[in-house]
Amino acid sequence: MRLARWGAVPAAIVIVAGSGCTDKGDGPDTSPSADDAVAPVVNEDHWHAAFGVFVCDEFLADVPTFESPVGIHTHGDGVIHIHPFSDEGAGANATLGAFLDGTRIDLEDGALEVDGVTWHDGEECNGRPAQVMVAKWDDAAAGGDPQIVTGDMTGIRFRADGEAYTIAFAPEGHDVPLPPSAANLVELGQADGGGPTTTAIPGTLESEPMAEDGFYPVRATAPATEAACPPGTAGPDSSDSECFAVGRGAIGMEVVDSAEADQQAGQWLVRLTLTDEGIDRFNELAAICFAGEQAECAAHRVAIVVGGRIRSAPTINNPSYEADQIQISGDFSEDEAKELADFVAG
Repeated sequence: MRLARWGAVPAAIVIVAGSGCTDKGDGPDTSPSADDAVAPVVNEDHWHAAFGVFVCDEFLADVPTFESPVGIHTHGDGVIHIHPFSDEGAGANATLGAFLDGTRIDLEDGALEVDGVTWHDGEECNGRPAQVMVAKWDDAAAGGDPQIVTGDMTGIRFRADGEAYTIAFAPEGHDVPLPPSAANLVELGQADGGGPTTTAIPGTLESEPMAEDGFYPVRATAPATEAACPPGTAGPDSSDSECFAVGRGAIGMEVVDSAEADQQAGQWLVRLTLTDEGIDRFNELAAICFAGEQAECAAHRVAIVVGGRIRSAPTINNPSYEADQIQISGDFSEDEAKELADFVAG
């Protein structure tokens, strides 16, 4: 499901999984592959990587929660959340450096700074000369010997779901440990609502009540458990696969001027036209959800509630729309699309 501009034609995308690598080297894994131009894909891929910073003989505190305009961030859980919202966070742009841009970590060849404290190559750890490096595991669950990178570390590419990264200042040859979050990365990823693999754990979602039909900002999502959502949350959606915690600031369906079922590229959808006042109000909500910086719409999604039920919860992939550029898309049959259009139109 998505909220898209009319006339946009999605490109055909082929994702090729990268092979594992445990060889040590002085640079990031930048060898050409078929996924260089696309993976991770904007508004499609939702990956998680374990992450930690290890100095001498201990891990520093997890990086605090921050949101990212490109979709590479953390929730203070020792996990890098990689679900690009724009090309700036996708494909070859999905790098360790893109993540570090939102942190108080400055990583350079031969130097590491965290919260104003700096370590340099050649300085000692426990009486032994140490160096700055990044240890990378292709599979956090499997562990094993990592790839050690000491040059162009911020250029390291995220290539798949389930990786692990430890930025370390340690003696050469020291066994750099996996980040602590690697032990439960799968559970953390599922709690985040990242597809089959947003910041809430089932049972702890908190939602504003859905008093009327309309457009609601989505605070967070979580997988539905046994087709039921945690108490106090809105949902599940039409696929019965997700629970939604909606925020304040809903826009009622009175902003819709017309709604009609239509078929595009063989799929049925519902086209909406909003009133002049309605599109202004909707774009205020869209701007908030596109940025994802406010808790009310941290999930970058808008839930469309019709008949007291979430019919769709598309990702907001533009900060504003024209009044006739909004559609509700999903796995609708012709009858379902027509029924939904009738509901929306009132």
